[in-house]
Parts: sequence; structure tokens; C-alpha cells
Amino acid sequence: MNIATSFLKLLKATVAFSVTAVGFLFSADDESEADIAHSPSAGGSLNYRTGERDDGTDPYGWYDHE
Repeated sequence: MNIATSFLKLLKATVAFSVTAVGFLFSADDESEADIAHSPSAGGSLNYRTGERDDGTDPYGWYDHE
């Protein structure tokens, strides 16, 4: 095995590792819409019937007005 072949194998492994590392870093989950809807900073009152925050006008909803 000569130096050129060793260098190409090393370069190939480095590129594969870099692509995997970048893919891992950019695959982090963002907050889903469900997480945002249930967060305390979301507007409205919690509707216990649906489990989501809304404007408090659901006639069948059960609200704990804070």
C-alpha cells in the first residue's frame, strides 16, 4: 500500500465522518407545534376538553380561568 492510497482512504473516512457529524448537528428537533400550543407562554386559557389553549369560547370546553 503506498502513501497515495493511504491518503485517499484517510480523506474518504474524514469526509464520511464530517458528513455524518454535520447531519447529526442539523437534525436536532425543533419545538413541534404541539409543544408550542401547550407551553405556558402560549396565549389563551387551557381547554381541558381538547388539551390546548384557545380563546375560551368553546361552549363544551372546561376552563380554569387564571
